[in-house]
Amino acid sequence: MVATIIVSPRTECVHIPPTQNSDSKKKNTISHHHHTIQLKTLGEGLELYKQKYGPSHPMATFLMTRMGQEFRNEGNFHQAIQHLTAALEAVNSRTPFVQEEEEVIGITMNLANVYKEMECIPEAVRYYKNALILVQQPNCSIANKERKIAMIQRIIKRQQQQHHLHHHQQQQQQR
Repeated sequence: MVATIIVSPRTECVHIPPTQNSDSKKKNTISHHHHTIQLKTLGEGLELYKQKYGPSHPMATFLMTRMGQEFRNEGNFHQAIQHLTAALEAVNSRTPFVQEEEEVIGITMNLANVYKEMECIPEAVRYYKNALILVQQPNCSIANKERKIAMIQRIIKRQQQQHHLHHHQQQQQQR
């Protein structure tokens, strides 16, 4: 089993991929081929939009986000973080009145989910809290606002509880 160390902006996370049996290897080969085609298509589209309209164009940031999601689905968390971070930076480089609330919240939640899957809980919670702050803004007009606030709050609470439990178990093992 190989551990991949991914350094995030604030923490160092270790991701240990799950072991695979022969059936899951066959499925993963098919899945990997699908992801490869998806990523190639998304990458080509992204380059066209970036060349013609620039990296902060809404379609370019959408394609960066989709690429990040595909890399996450493939388990390539480093690439997922790179694409999602680039998408977030591109959206934030737009003039304020062009920023799409849902887009920023969606990318932020995607980053949080990647860190959660990496079991890098402090970083995941940081992104979840950022998403919560954005949703709670009085001028935020996303659909189902109250439901999204409650959902993010539940996720944060669960992740913090798991982190504290894990931390407590580590302390018990060291004694």
